[in-house]
Amino acid sequence: MTAHAVESEGLATVIGLEVHVQLETDTKIFCGCSTEPAEKPNTNTCPVCLGLPGALPVVNEGAVEAAVKVGKAIDATIPAETTFHRKNYYYPDLPKNFQITQYDAPVCADGELEFTVEGQRHTVAIRRAHLEEDPGSLSHQGGSIDTAEYTLVDYNRAGTPLMEVVTEPDFRSPDEVRAFLAKLEEVLEYLGVFDATRDGSLRVDANLSIVDGSAVAEDGTVDDGVLEDANRTEVKNISSHKGAHGRPTCRRCAWPTGKSRSRSPSCPTHAASGSARSTA
Repeated sequence: MTAHAVESEGLATVIGLEVHVQLETDTKIFCGCSTEPAEKPNTNTCPVCLGLPGALPVVNEGAVEAAVKVGKAIDATIPAETTFHRKNYYYPDLPKNFQITQYDAPVCADGELEFTVEGQRHTVAIRRAHLEEDPGSLSHQGGSIDTAEYTLVDYNRAGTPLMEVVTEPDFRSPDEVRAFLAKLEEVLEYLGVFDATRDGSLRVDANLSIVDGSAVAEDGTVDDGVLEDANRTEVKNISSHKGAHGRPTCRRCAWPTGKSRSRSPSCPTHAASGSARSTA
């Protein structure tokens, strides 16, 4: 599949999104613990969501039903069977040292979402939308992640149903990104599977590529081979529409040098939220 881009100063920007959405269910995705916010940390937990030895997960039927609703709304393919996998990595707010997620058999695939920007209709292809569990949350005490004296871990959120919506790199501009997220939230709230007022209920990772403007076809598409050779930056944990709109426009976060582009501490947009990671 090709990607859309917009030319600027002889360069073209290509954007794809990974949108993490908390699904509204009474209990967590693999256990019976409540998903309601708790006043005290580490109280909505059990052996399953804490990953204790011998504890076995059982999938929440309500989470699967919510995912199927989303799939129908984005005109995705819903398979007769789906599979969960272990994604192994260590992080302090992931008590099992692996995340239960989906890899090659997602609950939804090959969808699309239509939205409007300045009176013009746009359609973005959705590669997949899969279920997984949310990790816990970290609270850095006495400063930021780099300067805190210590960090507290709260596992109340661990195991909350999460749906990751992965788009194709079809966005032409940050305006399209913001309009897409607004439309996606509108659809999710209409379906009754999402609460935008809940803290951290929607988080975005943006994949940014800069290619030579001559690689952009007249219809605004970019060949897959060009995208594979482009240097890509992944900006993680954007927690607002404003942040998702501002990040792709920040030139300091994506230097078109052909080398790896990393976080610039002098960038006010980048310093505000999220983090960046560059890949060749």
